[in-house]
Amino acid sequence: MAFNAGSPTASDIFLINVDGSGLRKITSDSRANFYRTWSPDGSRLAFSSNRDGDWDIYVMNADGSDVRQLVDSPGLDDKPHWSPDGSRIGFATTRRGSPELMRSTPRPEKSRCFFRTPSAA
Repeated sequence: MAFNAGSPTASDIFLINVDGSGLRKITSDSRANFYRTWSPDGSRLAFSSNRDGDWDIYVMNADGSDVRQLVDSPGLDDKPHWSPDGSRIGFATTRRGSPELMRSTPRPEKSRCFFRTPSAA
């Protein structure tokens, strides 16, 4: 199981076996790491972090290695979720001022908007 612990401004992601054994911290920085989610095959985690100064989406191997920034944009990017086949990651963003849903592949590339909140008239 994966969980985060710490404060709202500085938290890390941990792994633990269902029987309570094997506690391991897999992130280690002075920033916040939240909204972790497993890839469908269990080999990677996507998560939100403010480690570069604003909230962006990151992916890493299940052991905490090979951390990669998936998106880098101003504004809030958070709550990642894997597609059932693991080929895409959807996430919420406010990068253009209003809530939107974006998608990207698990490897860094250009993200695409697939839902934009209708502007208030």
